[in-house]
Amino acid sequence: MDLAYQKSLCEMFIDKKITSICTETIAGPKNDYPILVPMSVVAGRLAAHLVQHYLLALEHVKGFMGKGVMLGGLSGAQRAKIVVVGGGVVGMESAKVLSQMGAKVTILELDYAKLQNHPYYHLYDLEVLSVNEANITHALKGAVGLVGAVLVTASQTPKVILRKHLKYMQKQGVVIDVACDLGGCIETIHQTSHSNPVYVEEDLLHYGVPNMPGIVAKTSSMAYSHASVPYLLYYLEHGLKGFLKANTKIVANTLGGLSAYNGYITQEGIAKAFGVAFKSPSDILKEL
Repeated sequence: MDLAYQKSLCEMFIDKKITSICTETIAGPKNDYPILVPMSVVAGRLAAHLVQHYLLALEHVKGFMGKGVMLGGLSGAQRAKIVVVGGGVVGMESAKVLSQMGAKVTILELDYAKLQNHPYYHLYDLEVLSVNEANITHALKGAVGLVGAVLVTASQTPKVILRKHLKYMQKQGVVIDVACDLGGCIETIHQTSHSNPVYVEEDLLHYGVPNMPGIVAKTSSMAYSHASVPYLLYYLEHGLKGFLKANTKIVANTLGGLSAYNGYITQEGIAKAFGVAFKSPSDILKEL
């Protein structure tokens, strides 16, 4: 379980001395987080479709209509301008689908140089900019959509887009933050639910559902099971110590998945953020 959601959850795990494995932070043999990736792909692609949905001229919230914009425009009508913050799996999948739907997409990314070698950069019409005040302002001017896709593994998400930045967007636009359950990278985001997914702030429609893959539950469950079952079977066969020491072609680099053990939080970023007891996974492994 990912304990970056809330302090009370961490405190309960410490009090009950629960042992917890967070599948999202298992790095895997290639350090590519194989269990997290399929859920990130789902969330990124869904974000693109949700941007288009909430731009439709419907009353999504009582008294608030969508802008009535089609992402791809057409002859005589401009394409919609969308900004994606973060160039990881979520961000690139969202940018890809948005571009396929015809939107003009700008990605804001700290390590922007790495995206020059990303296959999507060459296949799709993407503008990639480094994250700084000037580029945030430039990117958001005239934008009708904003997708937050920032993830810091086993930690709260830093704020990148502040309230003051949203004034550059067009009114009746859409703001979605995929990592809202970890705090989100957009200052004005807060968690909502599938039954009541959106609210209005700064004249923009905000979507803050923490479990986006849940609205395509069958697809998500199948993808998650496919990725996680090899790790579950290995754990059942080898126990906690064997699991944390795993180094096979399929199951490896699992130590980072340990999130709580015997009264301690074992992911340093979370422990520091919430001010709770921490012990490193490597120290715990020595005790097992």
